[in-house]
Amino acid sequence: MSINEELIEKLERLLSLSETKRREKSKEIDTVTNELIEQNKINSETVGSILFTVFSRHKKNKNF
Repeated sequence: MSINEELIEKLERLLSLSETKRREKSKEIDTVTNELIEQNKINSETVGSILFTVFSRHKKNKNF
């Protein structure tokens, strides 16, 4: 599993938490997002696309 996949899975786990827990973990969510940018030398637009995909999955699964 690539670093990118690991970070995306971690982000998915964080975003699947309840809204209250997500607020508590917002700093960790930001850290993971920044890791994606730094580790993979990708831009914020790409991270935005990843976040959109993650949010869409959870909305589709009604976990969000």
